[in-house]
Amino acid sequence: MLAAKQELLLTRHFKLDKEYTAAYTGGKFVLMKDGRFGLALKDETITLIHIDTGRVIGKLAEDNEAVITFAVSQNQQILVTTSKNHLCKAYKLPSVDTLDLETV
Repeated sequence: MLAAKQELLLTRHFKLDKEYTAAYTGGKFVLMKDGRFGLALKDETITLIHIDTGRVIGKLAEDNEAVITFAVSQNQQILVTTSKNHLCKAYKLPSVDTLDLETV
């Protein structure tokens, strides 16, 4: 009798409320100090991910060059990228407090 009840629960269908695409599929990942955001390398693009929702809220892609890795400074103010042509670039990261998450 108990097995029949468990089987019924497994066949229950639920309405999909929201669906998110994969924000992280392996590779380099950095969790920001506030714990609300993370930077990940996906499809040769650096993505800024909102941890609670899994939404990609920003992207950084090099022009005509694939990003192969990145690093973030200890104070999390500088992002350094390396592309396939071995070019390194440094970017000043905005404060996540200044991001308007409703418009992204």
